[in-house]
Amino acid sequence: MKKIIMLIMLTSLLNACSSTPSQKPGVNGTLKDQKIAKISFQKEPAKTSVQFNTTGYTIFGAIYVAAAVSQMNENTEKMQKAYQNYLAKNPSVPSLEETYKQSLIKYLASYNVEVDPIEVTKKVSDNVIEYQANPNDLDGHHAVVNDGLLAQFFAESSTDDYHPRAGVLVSVLDKKDPSKIILQQEIVNIGPEAYPNFEAIKADPDKAYRVLQETVKNLAKKVVDTLITISQSQKAA
Repeated sequence: MKKIIMLIMLTSLLNACSSTPSQKPGVNGTLKDQKIAKISFQKEPAKTSVQFNTTGYTIFGAIYVAAAVSQMNENTEKMQKAYQNYLAKNPSVPSLEETYKQSLIKYLASYNVEVDPIEVTKKVSDNVIEYQANPNDLDGHHAVVNDGLLAQFFAESSTDDYHPRAGVLVSVLDKKDPSKIILQQEIVNIGPEAYPNFEAIKADPDKAYRVLQETVKNLAKKVVDTLITISQSQKAA
């Protein structure tokens, strides 16, 4: 029972972390009127999953939650293997992280912003993420870090439809001290497609991957629009 309780606590914590906004100001308008964008893209594969929300259950639902988490992990593994098979059969199809990168560059170009890719080191200590860019690479620009790309099918509960969802953590490093995060925001995009259950997703995994790919493309557009556009609160300030 202790293991089940700890599993519930961990699941709740992960759900809370994924939905809790950063304490730092958002990244709106970071690249407004800029011609060059110093961008760091993650090298790790995007995380994919199939999940539904299990928060809100009491300790009496421990066994149900433990079983649900186990089932979600199993479903996630099945789809990850299916995506890998799809990419192996279609080598010209880009990975989700490459899709995000290409789309971000494309959408920034539509605003006449040229991307200059930079390298950023990442360190995780006590669940705190730290980044470090080389000041010589920035040429007086802030560094924009894209990290933690997630693409998943997510349902609000075990009885709700699954929708494709993609998210990324965007951090802005100070141009004078590029170890300092001055702005940070988790940006999420939810696609319109709806699946009544996991079986419907699994029925056509190739299409499921393409759906996630489109969701990631739209996430990149949302990130660019956010980086370019000043928020209402900024206008009022």
